[in-house]
Amino acid sequence: MEWDKEIEIEWGAPELFEVLGDEYSRLFAIAELSPKDTNRNVFSSKFGRGQKNYIKRIEALGFVGKEKVLDAGCGMGQWTYVLSQYNKTVVGVDCSEHRINIAKYLNRKRDNVSFLQETLENLSLAPQSFDAIFCYGVFMFTDMQKSLAAFKRILKPDGIIFLNFNDIGHYVHRILHHTFEVKDEKLVEQYLQMIANYYKGYYRNSLMTLEKISEFLGVLKMEIVYKGYDGECAKLPFYREEFFNFSYITEILIKNK
Repeated sequence: MEWDKEIEIEWGAPELFEVLGDEYSRLFAIAELSPKDTNRNVFSSKFGRGQKNYIKRIEALGFVGKEKVLDAGCGMGQWTYVLSQYNKTVVGVDCSEHRINIAKYLNRKRDNVSFLQETLENLSLAPQSFDAIFCYGVFMFTDMQKSLAAFKRILKPDGIIFLNFNDIGHYVHRILHHTFEVKDEKLVEQYLQMIANYYKGYYRNSLMTLEKISEFLGVLKMEIVYKGYDGECAKLPFYREEFFNFSYITEILIKNK
C-alpha cells in the first residue's frame, strides 16, 4: 500500500453517486475522503485528509494489532477502512442507514469488516468483546453518559477508547463565523442551543469539556491516559488547535480498569 494515497474510492464507478445520494454526502465525501488536500475551508488546519494522515493517527493512538475494534459512529466508513488494514476484525456502527450503505460500499473489498445500524447508547454487542473502540466526530451528538456506559460494557479489561468532542473554542468560532462572516441564523441558534444544553445538564447534542467527561469516566472506573487537541497525537490536526485561547476540539484516549 502506498502511504500517500487518499482513501480508495473509485470516483469513476457508475454506482458511486447513487450510493452517496444527497448533495451533502457528496460534498462530505470529497472533503473527507478524496483527493488529498481538498479540505481548505476556514475551519481546517494546513493538513489534508489523505490516507497517510489517517494511518499516522491510528498508529500514534495504538489502534494497531488489535483482535477486535469498534468504529463507533462510523459514518461513511473512512476510519473503518484504515482500521481494518491494521487490525484483525473491525465492526462499524452508525444510526444512519444511508451512512451505513456508503460505508459498506467504501469497505466492500475488506473481508474483515462488518456493519450494524444501531445507536451508540444501545449497542447490542456482547459484553467484553472488544479490545478497542474508536469514536471520531460523533460522541457529542449522542447521549454521552449512556454512550460511555455502553462502551464500558462491551470493552475488555485494559481495553482502550479513543474519542473526541467539540470544545468551547469550536462553538465560539462557529457562532462568530455564522454571525458576521457567512451569516446563518439557524446554525447560530443550533450552536447556542448546544452550549445551553451543557449548562442545563443535558449531555446530548451538547458542548462537552474535559472536566465533565473526566467526571463521567470516574464513575465508570475508567481513566484518561492521554489528552490533546484534535490530531495532536500524531501532530496532524484536521482542525485548528484553539480559538481565543479556548480548546477547539479535544481528543482523549481512555483506558478501562
